[in-house]
Amino acid sequence: MKKIAALLLVIILLSASAFTVFGDNTIYTEGALYYRIGDMSIIITGYFGREAEVHVPNMVAGYPVNEIAKGAFVNTNAKVVYLPDTIMKTEEGAFGEDVSVVFAGTGPNATPFETSHNWDSGKVIKLPTCKETGILRFTCTICGKTQDAEIPVSNEHSYDHSCDDTCNVCGHKRSITHTPGNKVYSDSTGHWRYCSVCGKKIEFEKHISDGAATETKPEKCKICGFIINPVKAHTHKLTKVEATKATATQPGNIEYYKCSGCSKIFADAAGKKEISYSDLYIAPLGVTPIPESERPTPSPEEIQKYENVIPIDEDDDGLPDTIEMPDEEIDITDDDLESPDPETTAVPGASDEEIPVDPTAKTVAIIICCVAGAAIIAIILTLIFKKKKQ
Repeated sequence: MKKIAALLLVIILLSASAFTVFGDNTIYTEGALYYRIGDMSIIITGYFGREAEVHVPNMVAGYPVNEIAKGAFVNTNAKVVYLPDTIMKTEEGAFGEDVSVVFAGTGPNATPFETSHNWDSGKVIKLPTCKETGILRFTCTICGKTQDAEIPVSNEHSYDHSCDDTCNVCGHKRSITHTPGNKVYSDSTGHWRYCSVCGKKIEFEKHISDGAATETKPEKCKICGFIINPVKAHTHKLTKVEATKATATQPGNIEYYKCSGCSKIFADAAGKKEISYSDLYIAPLGVTPIPESERPTPSPEEIQKYENVIPIDEDDDGLPDTIEMPDEEIDITDDDLESPDPETTAVPGASDEEIPVDPTAKTVAIIICCVAGAAIIAIILTLIFKKKKQ
């Protein structure tokens, strides 16, 4: 019945006028609040709204809201009343028993206060969190009575670091941005960075190829340089090189296979047996003496041609050299026979080129002469000594 009567009163007041005069005091409305003007301040006198939560403003008509009058929030729809930090006084009985009062400030006016006490500035008994309200306790400086006020839930959440997205107290979720480190890490699956704050693996992405691997270039990631596939194994492209027979003066080679890509050589067409260029070489055959049994029989003309040839072993190889004699006659004087040059031996009819004597034979002859001379001298001296003794 009380609520119905209050509602009817509100309707009458709204339809009649924007304000009503009670005695000498004028009652004004601000939103769903009744108020009157005191000594340069606003006094809230009632509430006629339907909302369960009521937010009392700190300023009305240019004056601060300093006081809540008795019965202002009794038998109304208000369940929670939020008071501004400008409130200096709340009269006894201003709020109903089912109304919770929350004060926005931290001063001695944080709760409905009894006017007969002189309250101090209050002491925080329990700090508010993002999950629970805090407690602010005031003490009367005259009688020592205490009264607790509720400190609203804090909007500050608790996180371990800037990358933590979950509040440690209430579990509130928030959006975060990681700080990537400078170094890029990679493996066969892709590349990534680590957050320099929390160490979380971030910015992962798969590798981006710079092209297929070849025999000279591996396949790498364009971003991080990771080798996706190594250089391909070389595939030999072999070309056959035919064997060449050696001649008396020119070397030859065996048959081999050469790779056009790496220039390696192999003994087989499959490229399994690698060889060196020295393995290919076949030395020149040179001049091989023909055995006497295999020599052809010379014709009479050939015999006549070479019958005047004097054998000379000039190159000291054990085989006679041949010098073809001229057909004309050569006169040899006695001087030529009696005074031969000990250093050379002249061949009649030959060219003026001197044929040197074997130096080894010459040395042996000199040694023999020296030994013989020494022996003769020794014999003479022995004979002389014997005669003297006799």
